[in-house]
Amino acid sequence: MKKIFKVLAIIALVAVIGFSFSACDDDSGGGDTPVPVTGVSLNKTSLSLAVGGSETLTENVAPSNATNKTVTWTSSNTAIATVTNGLVRAVSAGSATIIVSTVDGGKTATCTVNVTGGSGGGAEPTPTITVTSNADNGAGTLRAAIQSASAGNIIAIGTGITTIELQGVLQITKNLTIQGKGVTLVKSSTWPGTNGSAIQVESGVTLKINRVHFKSFRELTGTGRYGSGIYSVGTIIVESCIFNNCMSNTAGGAIFSTSSSTSTTLKGCTFYDNSANSTDGIGGAVCVNGGTLTLVGNLFYGNNAATGPVVYKGNSATLISGGYNVSEIAKGTGSAQSGFADANDKSLTDLNISAVPINISTLVPKAEMTSLMIMPSTAINDFPLTDFNGVARKWPGVPGALNKQ
Repeated sequence: MKKIFKVLAIIALVAVIGFSFSACDDDSGGGDTPVPVTGVSLNKTSLSLAVGGSETLTENVAPSNATNKTVTWTSSNTAIATVTNGLVRAVSAGSATIIVSTVDGGKTATCTVNVTGGSGGGAEPTPTITVTSNADNGAGTLRAAIQSASAGNIIAIGTGITTIELQGVLQITKNLTIQGKGVTLVKSSTWPGTNGSAIQVESGVTLKINRVHFKSFRELTGTGRYGSGIYSVGTIIVESCIFNNCMSNTAGGAIFSTSSSTSTTLKGCTFYDNSANSTDGIGGAVCVNGGTLTLVGNLFYGNNAATGPVVYKGNSATLISGGYNVSEIAKGTGSAQSGFADANDKSLTDLNISAVPINISTLVPKAEMTSLMIMPSTAINDFPLTDFNGVARKWPGVPGALNKQ
């Protein structure tokens, strides 16, 4: 009888142990069960910024142990404020709502952003002088503004001025900023002779210029002709500008910089159909013989020269690529290559693009060129916030002066 009870006790113990292991293995209430999102909030519900300012919003997804805490960010008006991964950038005066949404459950939270006029990194500060005439010279013109401005002044092209026909070179002899607002500069039929750069920047001077289209300037007659768009022996910072059909006989179809003290920075610009067209021409779009050349997020197409069909760097110059520059020419620093070779620089072949990537009449990247969208998902530090047309840039997006169609 004792043996029977002993056997029964052993069986009971085994049953208890088995039940315990079964409970532990039961998936019905274990740690692998997905924890759904119940809500999301932001560290701020309102935000005030000056144009060009920025601030990062931080989301808090509840509960803290939610399985999928991924969120997306949107702005109700990207012309007022943009947002990338929580980083809010003020573009122009007005009000916009920043919305954060959870992927799981579609929970949302909002922050109202009020943007006031003013200055800030990456945006256009308030101008000192406004150009009110599209004439070449006289009261209210760009030439008069440049001549009368004090060092450090900001000159802005006024509303309604789309084209200015220049009758001669614009000489920059003091530190200035020119806000082009989408203006096109062309040579007037009364321009004296056949040569002359649109703008010349003197030694020791800094010119910052944005949203200007340099169209069909020429430096062709005779030898030693350079930079028909901009000729610089100073410092130039060129952003969201277009250089189209500019030609020089010798070097730098659109831009030429020389002297060891020069600094040339090109960000978010488009260079199309420029050339240094002599048999020994160098730098179809850009030639820098001294100083430093910095390139970030530019689009080059159809530029030509015997050596350096896109960008040419002289032996005494330094080229710094911040990446995201694109050309149909193979990237590299050889004499027949693009002139830039950062890991994030691309040729059209790298992007599997065989067709012309832009609309020739508008210079806007074609809508179907999705592989041209090589710009990163977050805004590049100190990169222009708007394109040539004043529209907020998209991240990710395309390089050059214009957003894709």
